[in-house]
Amino acid sequence: MANYDLQLRSTARILCLDDGGVRALSSLDVLDNLITRINCHQTSCRSGCKPSLHFDLICGSGWGGLIAILLGRLELTLAECKEFLSYTGPILEPVKSSFSPFSWTTDLEDNNRVLRAAMKSLLIKLDRDPEELFFSTTSNCDCRTMVLTMYPGNIRLPVRLRSYISRSDPIAIKCTVWQAVLATMATPTRYVAEWFGTPPVPHISAGIGYGNPAKEGLDEAVRVWQLSAVDCIVSIGNGVHPSIRLGREIRTTGVYGLFEIFRFISVVTQAATDLDRVHYDLYRDAKMLGLKYFRFSVRDGLADIPMQDWHRDSDVSTATFAYLQEDGVGTSLSMCASYLEDSNAAYVSQPDAQNMESDPSSSNSRLDNTARSLPDYLPARPQEGNSISLYGNTEIQLFDAEVLSSSMTDIDAEGFSSSVEAIDTTKAADQWFSDLYTRTHPVVAARRKSNDRKVRVAILDTGINMDSPGITDHKGQISNQEDFTGSTVGMADEVGHGTNATALIFKVAPNAELCVAKVVASRTATDLTTKHIAEVCILFS
Repeated sequence: MANYDLQLRSTARILCLDDGGVRALSSLDVLDNLITRINCHQTSCRSGCKPSLHFDLICGSGWGGLIAILLGRLELTLAECKEFLSYTGPILEPVKSSFSPFSWTTDLEDNNRVLRAAMKSLLIKLDRDPEELFFSTTSNCDCRTMVLTMYPGNIRLPVRLRSYISRSDPIAIKCTVWQAVLATMATPTRYVAEWFGTPPVPHISAGIGYGNPAKEGLDEAVRVWQLSAVDCIVSIGNGVHPSIRLGREIRTTGVYGLFEIFRFISVVTQAATDLDRVHYDLYRDAKMLGLKYFRFSVRDGLADIPMQDWHRDSDVSTATFAYLQEDGVGTSLSMCASYLEDSNAAYVSQPDAQNMESDPSSSNSRLDNTARSLPDYLPARPQEGNSISLYGNTEIQLFDAEVLSSSMTDIDAEGFSSSVEAIDTTKAADQWFSDLYTRTHPVVAARRKSNDRKVRVAILDTGINMDSPGITDHKGQISNQEDFTGSTVGMADEVGHGTNATALIFKVAPNAELCVAKVVASRTATDLTTKHIAEVCILFS
């Protein structure tokens, strides 16, 4: 089974993990706290904290990439992942570096061999092939994994290694699981580049500039699903670092100037590897786009712990524990857990057979449509009549047909649009409702819970004709009818607009409860219309 044929969710939950060495243990403690808050309300999910059950895409860079592979691609529990890192972390973060005065190339190759052996040993322990490919065609897990690397010849943009393919990216870079780990961990001062692919090219860590993969994770989610489907983004850091200070001026002459130049290089390096900069950018973007975005990163106690100092793992745990006790952090974790819990049942269901179109196309095309926006068809209305057909469009003209014919476009099956001169005013509405019945309604049904509150809709319009098609079968769902115009015909709709609006609501939400108010008796509003609307709001509130 190809990975893009796995059941797509109607909403996507994204987990992004920062680079960080020994400080990465902090992200596991934070994640454990978050998932425990979800599991305490789900008795069926207490077999272990598996992030792969709660996220649809796990992204990482550097050490975060290693953890993403362990939790996402290998589907480890948090306890198993932490045990692996605690026992093997000291050898996975080598002491040897490229600054060794002798045989530095040999030293770095030794570091690669140690990491390769550790990963192969883990795969064997999990009863897996040590040469298992990172791209999976057989996994039953719906969680996708993406880690960042770079080509040494172009560090402007990261390279994405995926455990899946999608219709946006149908070709996966071929590498084994251990090669993906080496590539995302290969900091040039500690490891040699890992070569793979067709043709083989070198891969190094994306820690310079992309140690926080959150923005890349959001972009990847949009490529697999779509922006409107991104339900929640959780980014976990490994300590908030102090502000980066440059100073007012830099001397470049004399011995003191030499020290200033080295300090400047250090500041530039800090800026290039600053993980919180991505957080600030994404925070603004998320607020503008209306995304649910959470960032958790220990504020105090981690910044001064070197990435390779595994003897201070207890200090990491202590600082993380103190961070998790803060009131604001606990509130944010609970809110995040509620979002993740609410979207747990949001899988896109295959429509019932009677709701499927007669086109014998494969189900894959329907799944593919979940990654694209529905065509924004405008339900055009013909000029004559005042009734609606069951599957056609409404019969009252609300928009000028000449305007429609000059501005509307026809959207074909492939998603391309082309201008048309003549508009079939029923085709657009029929297509819109067909998409609603076969795609939107199954998603809503899949997410429905027993304690959901029924939708109550107020129609403020020209009245209603209760015997009109599309309304007769729903009379029992109209709980209130009030005429505020003093019309001699009462609630009767002499214009037809209110009747058609009510019928449309029943087509979109057939189980809704409606309250109908007549606030205008003709096509033109009067000075009293706004007063009537205010009276309706008071009555129906």
